[in-house]
Amino acid sequence: MKKIVVIALIATMLIGMLVFSACKSKETQEQGIDTTAVIDTTQEVSPDTTVVPMPE
Repeated sequence: MKKIVVIALIATMLIGMLVFSACKSKETQEQGIDTTAVIDTTQEVSPDTTVVPMPE
């Protein structure tokens, strides 16, 4: 009978720990990285300066 009571108490404590570890405050949930930011990947067109005109 004592073993059943001890096992039941241990199971209750483990379930309680899992429940409390799963609960987070709203502040910690909102501190995540903002994944909605848009990165500007447009590039300005610059003139090609690698071409040297050939003399005629």
